[in-house]
Amino acid sequence: MKNLRKRATSLKKDKRGFTLIELIIVIAIIGILSAIAIPSVNGYLNNAKTKADQATCTSMVTASLTVIALNEGKFVEATFDTKIPELDTQITGITAVSGSTSKYTFDGVTPKLGGQYILDVTNVTGSAAGTIAVGVDMDSDNTIDGPSFSNKF
Repeated sequence: MKNLRKRATSLKKDKRGFTLIELIIVIAIIGILSAIAIPSVNGYLNNAKTKADQATCTSMVTASLTVIALNEGKFVEATFDTKIPELDTQITGITAVSGSTSKYTFDGVTPKLGGQYILDVTNVTGSAAGTIAVGVDMDSDNTIDGPSFSNKF
């Protein structure tokens, strides 16, 4: 019994917490790890948003080419009302960019990176061949300066 009491007393004395230095070291290590990890995670997120916008542009070009095909080689903005399955979004229409005869913005969908989608259709007269491009306008100057996709028709 005497040994048991002695042993219980010694266990109580040996029980200690962490020192202030140990806690500061652990916090410093966590800070260093988070300083390394956070920029990497942000890079992965931006890369994912860019790829999503690129895929959206591709889908929008395909939908726009369908509109051109249905209208005998002409792009008619009034007929543009389509659902893009990959987006699960209804594009309700397009709006002509003021001062331009070939640029439009999409109504009902916005890029993951921010800004707006721009549709640029060139040489669309009768049966003449043309180029169609959809891209992200990140700074609202009506030019494609983000992810984009183009195709000839």
